[in-house]
Amino acid sequence: MKKILLFISLVIFVLVAFFVIDIYKTVSGNPNTTYGHLMLRDRSGKIITDKGRSGGYALPYSGALDTDLVTNILEIEDARYYEHSGINLSAKVASIYQNISAGAVVRGGSTITEQYIKNAYYSNSSRTITQKIREAIGAITIEGQYSKDDILRKYLSTVYMGNGLYGIATVIEDHPDNDTILDIITRLKYPNISQSNREVVLAYRSRVSDRIGKKGEITHLEEKSRKPSIDIFPMITNRVDNEISSYCSGYKNTLKKWTTKIPNNICESGKISLTITIDSSLMNESMHIARGILDSLRGKNVTNAQIYITDPMSDTILAYIGNTNISEQIDMITRRRSVGSLLKPFIYLLALEKGADTEDYLLDDRTAYETNTEGKYFVPENYNPKSYGPIRLREALGNSLNSATVRLTDTLSIPVVYDFLRSVGLDLDHDVGYYGYGISLGMVELTMENIVDSYRSLIDTTDLNKWQIAQVLSDSRNRARTFGISSILNTSIPLPVKTGTSTDFRDNWTISYSRDAIIGVWVGNSDGSSMGDISGVSGAGPIWHGIAEYMIAVGYIKPQKSLPSNGLHQIAICLDTACLRRELLYSTKSESPKSRPSEGLYFRSDFFGNISTDEMKKWKIQQ
Repeated sequence: MKKILLFISLVIFVLVAFFVIDIYKTVSGNPNTTYGHLMLRDRSGKIITDKGRSGGYALPYSGALDTDLVTNILEIEDARYYEHSGINLSAKVASIYQNISAGAVVRGGSTITEQYIKNAYYSNSSRTITQKIREAIGAITIEGQYSKDDILRKYLSTVYMGNGLYGIATVIEDHPDNDTILDIITRLKYPNISQSNREVVLAYRSRVSDRIGKKGEITHLEEKSRKPSIDIFPMITNRVDNEISSYCSGYKNTLKKWTTKIPNNICESGKISLTITIDSSLMNESMHIARGILDSLRGKNVTNAQIYITDPMSDTILAYIGNTNISEQIDMITRRRSVGSLLKPFIYLLALEKGADTEDYLLDDRTAYETNTEGKYFVPENYNPKSYGPIRLREALGNSLNSATVRLTDTLSIPVVYDFLRSVGLDLDHDVGYYGYGISLGMVELTMENIVDSYRSLIDTTDLNKWQIAQVLSDSRNRARTFGISSILNTSIPLPVKTGTSTDFRDNWTISYSRDAIIGVWVGNSDGSSMGDISGVSGAGPIWHGIAEYMIAVGYIKPQKSLPSNGLHQIAICLDTACLRRELLYSTKSESPKSRPSEGLYFRSDFFGNISTDEMKKWKIQQ
């Protein structure tokens, strides 16, 4: 029997210990609040947000603690505040007795410290006896961590005043009159006043008035609130607000992408002032450009655009337009969309890392590939939909040729391509078997954020392979077959740029990257409906072009370094049989490839050596 009692006692002790430890960890962490006063400034210091946070508006109480107002609050809420150590045992015993007798919580008996614990850490918890015990233990814990004055100030800064307001500073003037003092004390117990409880509130206010010896008429505190409302870029405000909450809760977040300096007091309730890296001038110009282009495409069922611009060197955000149609309140930057051809640069980079050269050949031909489903084949076609036969890697990438890219993926193997795409940070949310050959043509859904972050991995002028990819994507000659030599993708400072269009014209993209900026633009419809024959160069392309030229004009984007220090050779390719005209290119190989007029006769097979006999006959390839 003694062993059983000992075991039961041990179990109870362990459970109580875990209960107490859990409470200690909770109140030792950051308060679980989403209310406060949020002020955001852009990188130039301009105020772009000055409003309450998502959970409500709050202001910290910075006044003295010996004022008439605070003295009267203590008198009503916790007369023995400076005498107890977190709980008032006599009041607690009385409240427990009444609550047990009633079978419900009818009296609180909570001290100011306990009320602060509830407001800051358990605001969404129900009023149960277990919860009251939790708050009492938390109060004792926090009394050992802070002074009485500090706890009182925290309480005055977080107590709910109704109408989405937290903290008495949201409703008081510098010198509150008797009416305001009575109103505030009344609101501490009844923050929400309506016709249904008005008589009860008036009766309570009368008792408070008699107790503290102040008279006055009930007023409407919401009319007195000092609640500013500036919100120039609502989606940025909401995103930063959420990032702050995640940061303070210890969850994975990207707050450092929004600011170069996180204030030490950012997790404290009250006013948060933060300078973020957003350029409001760039934001406004980008929005103006995008809306102008969208207006011109209105007859093509194009209603939405998103724009995401980052500084890759500091990994911070310059512009964040989640949706040009602000009224929809849908942040498309965080939504997965089909990316089209945006993954091709990574596939060609992998080929270079495997030993290929941009001057090597691929065969661009309509080919049927077996799939995991018996009797079904994957048959890619180019956008035109022409086939070009033997074509150099740089042109296959520059012209975004589907047939050549799938052939390249097949040779590299789908699992190897899949693993490489994941290694550069692309958030593929299915296993390799789900995508199949479609992975090479962007039949993958990703967020704009994830794509832009992954393109950042391509920026490394000391890496010869990445440098070559950048040169391919910035040279208009490499994309002339598909886009023409003079296209919307040409800018006054050439930039590596890639477009993408998804199946049924549901999404189109244009993304450029350099050491100065990564510019990501998406055009489509937030409801997922198809556009009317709109590709990357006719939808997202013009918006991207306008933004890129603006960033060049204001000095964001500067001329790029033309050549890495070593490892590449300048080679000449003859453009006629007498070699009177030559084209200068760069290659990892020192010897010049065969001259262009002879390519059809002296094609040496692609660098993988996997062209079939039938393909050689079809394209008149001789080894």
